[in-house]
Amino acid sequence: PNLTSFGSDVSNLLRMPILADVIPVLAAWVFLWLATRLAGELPFAALLSVGTVVVAVILVVAALPYRVDGRTDVAEQAADPDAPDVILLVLDGYARADVLEEFYALDNSPFLADLEELGFTIATEASPNYSFTYASISSMLAMDYVYDVGPITPEHHERMRTALSGDAAIMRTFRERGYEVAFVESAWQGSYCGTGVDICVRDGHAERMLWNVGQLTVLAPLLKVVRPSPFSTVSQEHLESLARIVADDRSEGVPRLTIAHVLIPHPPLLLDAACDRHLTEARRDEISADPKPEFIEARIGYYAEQTMCTNQLVLEQMGQILQARNDTIVMITADHGAGSLRVGYTPLDALSEAEVRERMGIFSAYRVPGCSEPVS
Repeated sequence: PNLTSFGSDVSNLLRMPILADVIPVLAAWVFLWLATRLAGELPFAALLSVGTVVVAVILVVAALPYRVDGRTDVAEQAADPDAPDVILLVLDGYARADVLEEFYALDNSPFLADLEELGFTIATEASPNYSFTYASISSMLAMDYVYDVGPITPEHHERMRTALSGDAAIMRTFRERGYEVAFVESAWQGSYCGTGVDICVRDGHAERMLWNVGQLTVLAPLLKVVRPSPFSTVSQEHLESLARIVADDRSEGVPRLTIAHVLIPHPPLLLDAACDRHLTEARRDEISADPKPEFIEARIGYYAEQTMCTNQLVLEQMGQILQARNDTIVMITADHGAGSLRVGYTPLDALSEAEVRERMGIFSAYRVPGCSEPVS
């Protein structure tokens, strides 16, 4: 294997969901332990400085975008010169229009009408394959259900992990037809490029790990003001850059499948309707994460605002993308619905009927130019 693919494999190993945040914490602990053991023999400041530089270099390298060329793991054929680009955009936790109206007093019809003007069809009764991200996203990529009704077995976990690691049917299918695959990571730990992509857009991995480590220090309050959780900020930045991601670093004459999982309007609910970040409102962060009954009303209002921000960004990016390539096929969907009504950590099988409707009603829209009949 060449150095690039070896480096990608090592990077993906280090970026496994649990290890992604554990590694820097362990590294920090090791440096502190060494400092206490060797304080009498080596200058403490020098040791700490070297350790900090090493960790910083590793995290910065892990955060760099990369392109992998010359893959031989899939038998590819030359693409049809008229083949359109395809985009799969997953908006995490985006509720369906009737759910938004019933529970959030939000009329989403202007946004849906704007999408229809761009050639989209709205799926008015859409529901997800599963109620949680790990299974829902992996089933999209695998183009199949990843487990049936009943307990989730180790085999099911492996099936989901495999799909999320880049070895998924959707990527193989498109690459066999001559497409190159671009994957936009999210700050969700289950999202990483894996071995089945040609272009990887990083998720702010270094920033997220450093931010999580910072939450264990006395600097945590300051970090939340200066830079809120990468879970939402990185997602906002990726959605704002989607048109550029689709257009940049292209192979001449090769169509592209772009897959992007964006973690808004999912909490934390830090963005208002104008997409301004509320960095100093600690209450927003608290309300996003703490499912107490007294927070439901505020959480509903904040979610509606973040949804309106998401609408604005989607329309801006779709306008740019379709202006450049009007034949682009686009699927925009959510992995699951919202969860503002949920109080505490209620098991899914104990949710009320209203909570189930909220969770299982998702936004979904698709655009297939030249297709005269609605796609089922």
